[in-house]
Amino acid sequence: MRSLMAERRREDHFDAENQGRILATFEGDIAAGHLILLPHTLESFLLAESLMGAHPDVPLTSLDALHLGVMRLAGATVLATADRVMARAAAALGMECRVFFQKRRGQSSIAGGVSGRRTAVSLMRSS
Repeated sequence: MRSLMAERRREDHFDAENQGRILATFEGDIAAGHLILLPHTLESFLLAESLMGAHPDVPLTSLDALHLGVMRLAGATVLATADRVMARAAAALGMECRVFFQKRRGQSSIAGGVSGRRTAVSLMRSS
């Protein structure tokens, strides 16, 4: 998250004061249990490698694949993301996905409800 915030700050999406507020809110959400940080394991790295090889048509980065691998291993069934490539990859893997971007005209809907399901949130940038 800090890397994403630093990138957005360099791109002048917000000032230093707002950056601090965003990070404080994020850390508060973790402390309150609204967000859970999941560990990377050897299994998550191996699954990420497998996902990339199984879906060469989806331009997955290693970081995207690692997020999806951790999600799968944690038993999360819904992905929430602002990253179009990650959303496409999740859909190709049969995962339910909630997106934080405007769908392009003619794009099929991949959004769905998340009530009662484990949800993983990706903090990747929108591509």
